[in-house]
This record gives sequence, structure tokens and C-alpha cells, in this order.
Amino acid sequence: MICQTSRFNTVVYGRINRARSLVLKGSVTTTAVVLNVYGLIQDAANSADNLKMHNSFYYNALYANHLEMMYFLIEPVITGVPYLNPMIISDDELAELLIKLMR
Repeated sequence: MICQTSRFNTVVYGRINRARSLVLKGSVTTTAVVLNVYGLIQDAANSADNLKMHNSFYYNALYANHLEMMYFLIEPVITGVPYLNPMIISDDELAELLIKLMR
């Protein structure tokens, strides 16, 4: 399964640790934290916009479950896997997969 691969874990944990490290660093000023968090949100928005343009099936499935902004966590993995095609996997299956990944 895709969520058990080493590459997937590296990508997701790397992005989550980036956000976590911003909170844990005591020497970082409030402004730097705000700008870095804004950068994470901007990355999420850009990924969601790219998904909306390139694959509206996935975007609509994620949007229906309020998960479209979480797509940036798995975008590098999802875009590299050919079997995650809207003709092969349904919108509901993709949304269910992403919900499982978030748990």
C-alpha cells in the first residue's frame, strides 16, 4: 500500500516535521514563525490549485471531505504513482485513502 512505503513516510514526516520544528524552536521570532506557517499554507494552496487544474476528480473528492489543503502532504507520492488514475480508483476510494493517511 502506498502509505507504507519508505518514500511516502519520508515525504509526509518531512513536511510535518517542518511545521513542528517551527513551533518547538525557542529562538525563532514570532514573525519568522508566522512567515513560515504562511509558507506552508501557501504550499498547500498551490498544491490544491494544481490538483484542481490537472485532476478535478481527485480535487472534488477531497473538497467534499474538506481535505483539499492536505493534498500537499502526499502530492509528490500521488503524482508519481500511475495506478492512482481517476479511471481506476473512484473519488470515494481516494478520499477514504487520504482520510486513513491523516489518522
